[in-house]
Amino acid sequence: MRRMIVVIALIVPMLMFVRSATADEKSVRSGTIMTGYWWDILGEPGTCETAPDCRVWEDGGCKPALAGRNPAVMSSIEDVADLADGRTKWRFDYEAGWTTNQGVATVQFWQAGCTEITGSKWSPEKCQCRSGVIRIPAAAKWMTVTGVQANPPWGTAILDEPPEPMTIDWTLTRQRNQPP
Repeated sequence: MRRMIVVIALIVPMLMFVRSATADEKSVRSGTIMTGYWWDILGEPGTCETAPDCRVWEDGGCKPALAGRNPAVMSSIEDVADLADGRTKWRFDYEAGWTTNQGVATVQFWQAGCTEITGSKWSPEKCQCRSGVIRIPAAAKWMTVTGVQANPPWGTAILDEPPEPMTIDWTLTRQRNQPP
């Protein structure tokens, strides 16, 4: 009996560690964006300013009713106030839906007053990657993930019919070894 208690006392902490490591890998936010290709005159391609739904949300003072839609059109708008501490590392991953895999997703953070937090934007353009580690600024209330088709599979060819929209699937996951 005493041996059994000792064994249980040794196993339980190990199980708790395994459980918390698995919980760390669970996605805390995710979504799908339906997007396409357009020639943009409103701002930097692939940002909130160029996606019509995100622009309406921003111009309207960040109305919560326009957030959390899945699938989203052009941009996902997510409330991240409960995740914002400026210290925790989050892994952002995305996958574009075309076989050419040329979609791009840009992450921007916004304060409660609907002002972008400058210097916090993440975009894969510099790293040519499909994932990255980000920190959600402590002042962040909102996160936008905006998708754009970087190089459409139809290129400059004349089309007999309109192309299908592209999807971008994205996830935000807590990095391992981070506090809960």
